[in-house]
Amino acid sequence: SEPRSDGDSTVTRVALRALTPDATAELARAAPGEHADDPFCREVWAVTGGNPYEAVELVAKVQDQELAPVEESAGQLRELGASARGSGLVARLERLGTNANRFAWAAAVLGTDISQELAATLAGMSPAEAADCTARLRDARIVSGFDPLE
Repeated sequence: SEPRSDGDSTVTRVALRALTPDATAELARAAPGEHADDPFCREVWAVTGGNPYEAVELVAKVQDQELAPVEESAGQLRELGASARGSGLVARLERLGTNANRFAWAAAVLGTDISQELAATLAGMSPAEAADCTARLRDARIVSGFDPLE
């Protein structure tokens, strides 16, 4: 990260490094399942170049398409990778509705180690609504964890 002054506030830029082939394989196995084979995992890395955002989006597309994470499916990853670029995260978030969007914005403002209760208060919703939003955001791979959230 690189702090810089921007008027009255300080802005910190954080550069994400590319995922290694092993880290990409771990990601590919965490979502579609432990049965993702090595050739499939290598192709996820090759298609995304280890870009963390693109790797997450590609794995999400694999799940959405119910594509088997095996070598025979690896050839389809380039086409899926091209369609995963752009607004995949935004589109998934918009499909979840107003409450989930409001809760996601509150969580984004809070950063990491997010208290579900504090995010609910910030979003102006009840604990039950926050729990529902958390579950939907977790299913959509937008947040992880329970309490705290990431």
